[in-house]
Amino acid sequence: MANSSNILITRDLDGAALAAPVDAARRNGAAYKTRTIDDLRIKDDRLRAAIEGTGHLLFDGGMGTMLQAAGMKAGALPELLNFEEPQVITDIQRQYVEAGCDANTFGANAHKLDGAATVADVFAAAVACARAAGARYVAGDIGPIGALLRPLGTLSFDEAYDLFAEQVNAGVQAGVDLIVIETMTDLYEVKAAILAAKECCEQLGKALPVLV
Repeated sequence: MANSSNILITRDLDGAALAAPVDAARRNGAAYKTRTIDDLRIKDDRLRAAIEGTGHLLFDGGMGTMLQAAGMKAGALPELLNFEEPQVITDIQRQYVEAGCDANTFGANAHKLDGAATVADVFAAAVACARAAGARYVAGDIGPIGALLRPLGTLSFDEAYDLFAEQVNAGVQAGVDLIVIETMTDLYEVKAAILAAKECCEQLGKALPVLV
């Protein structure tokens, strides 16, 4: 029988069954599998050293303020999507690379995009810009959804998982080197993002490092 510390919650706070693939596995008696560093696809020894704690990564900073400085109006997603000069994005990423950053990050989810663009298209374009800027590593940056999970809000764990899974799938398909989950205040939301990052990467045959 699995140790209690390894048992995953299979129902949300309202008692509804979770749709995450791990639920079916748990119901069939599978124990939670802890991944080791040897289970991961790590790009190079430098990234491995950072994960092992003998090296470090320096991530880029605020993209929004840099875009505003480049001429984009503040607070409007359509402005960003209509900011049609990829060279501007690449130039910002290059400034971070030149400042010593090892990874360039980005984020988008279907809730925030609200049909203005697809998650896959945004991730593909962001990765392309980061690569063109000369970034050694490109991280798929997953931030907060922008809506609260139950009981504080109306979003279910399953819905959060699906939104994060779409981002992870888009990031893997676009060729990110690792997944970064950040700037979340709800540990339940963090959990949904971690499960999506681990399970979706493995299903796609690319168990990437996940930093939280």
